Amino acid sequence: MNFLRELKFTFKEVKLLRSSIFFLIAFTSIITSFIYFAYQIEFVFYVNLVYLLLILLCAFIYLRCRLFFPGRYVSFLATCTLTLVLSNAEGIEGLAFLYFLPIATIIPLINSKNEQFKFQALLFYGTFFTFLVATTFVTTLQNTQHYTPDQVKILRRINLSIIFLTTIFYSIFGLLQERSYINRLKKNALAAEELKDKRMAMLSVLGHEIRTQATSINAASGMLSETKITSEQQPLVDVLNYCTSQMFYLINDILDLRKIETGKLSLQLAGKDLRHIINTVTIPFRERAQTKKLDLKTNFDERLGGKVIMVDEFRLNQVLHNLLSNALKYTQEGTIFFTVKLLDENEDHLSIYFEVADTGIGIAAENLDKIFDSFYQAKSDDIPIYGGSGLGLTIASNIIEEMRSTLNVESVANKGSRFYFTLQTEIGKLTEKAVENPVIKKQLQGVEVLVVDDNKMGLMFATKLLQQKGVTVHQAKNGLEAIETFKLNPATSVILLDLEMPEMNGYVAISELKNINPGVTVIAFTANIPDAAFIEKLINLGFADVLSKPYEPKTFIDKVQQHV
Repeated sequence: MNFLRELKFTFKEVKLLRSSIFFLIAFTSIITSFIYFAYQIEFVFYVNLVYLLLILLCAFIYLRCRLFFPGRYVSFLATCTLTLVLSNAEGIEGLAFLYFLPIATIIPLINSKNEQFKFQALLFYGTFFTFLVATTFVTTLQNTQHYTPDQVKILRRINLSIIFLTTIFYSIFGLLQERSYINRLKKNALAAEELKDKRMAMLSVLGHEIRTQATSINAASGMLSETKITSEQQPLVDVLNYCTSQMFYLINDILDLRKIETGKLSLQLAGKDLRHIINTVTIPFRERAQTKKLDLKTNFDERLGGKVIMVDEFRLNQVLHNLLSNALKYTQEGTIFFTVKLLDENEDHLSIYFEVADTGIGIAAENLDKIFDSFYQAKSDDIPIYGGSGLGLTIASNIIEEMRSTLNVESVANKGSRFYFTLQTEIGKLTEKAVENPVIKKQLQGVEVLVVDDNKMGLMFATKLLQQKGVTVHQAKNGLEAIETFKLNPATSVILLDLEMPEMNGYVAISELKNINPGVTVIAFTANIPDAAFIEKLINLGFADVLSKPYEPKTFIDKVQQHV
């Protein structure tokens, strides 16, 4: 009974359908054996009987022992052997050697579509051609001399009928199986795409919520830093600030990964001073290098001094930050080299070479193709575990591709790594904000500002920063409260409006606020990372600017002063 239960279960498997073709061969062999027996050719009958026993043995191996490949191969071997024996017994005029035609159509059906595909294909076709060549040597003309002409005709008809029918059957079965396989692949691909979309949507929502809560932690630590802190408490506050910043790096990486996988990663080009970019990105790493007793050497081509290039400064900083961060992380001793070199220059374009090299643990040759995969991390036998999400190089590589270049890597295990890329950029002009004509910052004393945020800590932090500058602050926790508060305080000149709130969000509330006073300045508060499309959407809704959470106190105050 147990065997029958297993047999019932096994019949549900697709693999069993492939082996069922051998039972068809066994059935046709039994028919031919009785026909041959009628002509008193006992040798052929016994050969078919042995073949039938082999088929039953293969069925036992396949169904009972669950050895799928051995079962198929032994069946295939037995079928080829039977064809060889029949060809020798019947001779050329019997046409039994043509049974190799349906056998050839069997191979694609019984070959597994898995990691062993190539090996099994070579084994099956190698066995097939071996028997085919052997058959040409053992098949002779003499073997049909003891048949009458009518018997030879009948023998040919029987063989040709079976060969024709089995070949047609296997061909149709193969086409149906391939179509089913292709349909399954398409269905699995669609399911995988839907699953990926659901996963990335979930990560986006989760990332936004975590970012909101992390903003509260950042606000609390910021307010704590401004109080009287003892020497014993200061290290704890520093740890809190550092962990918060690392949390934001992780969240931003997850949100960037979603943009990459959904094809929404875009660049915002503007004229930027290259030397300023390099100085900005390297300064934070110098102290970290000194802490680890590493030498960070920056080789900046002086021909690039004063050059303004059209580039997305934020994204280029992100790439260089990831490369330098990895170099520091995986280097325990030695030197880190950061090189920026001019390769070519004409009237309106520059070719600039960037390289980050280190003397760290390096990457094994077999892992070089994996390091740009999401969530992959290099490991060493001596130091097996490193922190981080494993997304930095994935994001950096995709950003560089968006910049129409390629992030390359060369590495030797236990000797170090070298990451490099070349950017072809247009020569640009500094944007108005970058020109050294600082914006005249107006005094905030006596200015009325409405802060709208459903996050209690965020609302408290923004209020405190503004009150320190003498601002009169009005508060609201959602869009509905903001409208009522604005009606009661018409002198409000700036509204800081959170976008995601209960009851009424910022996207809806702004139209009502603009109806009350079209001239009021509304700045969007958001835990999202704004891209070009998002900013354009906000502008179309009537927002004057956007402020991403978390923010530095100075950035926050500067933003408000610009719009007073």
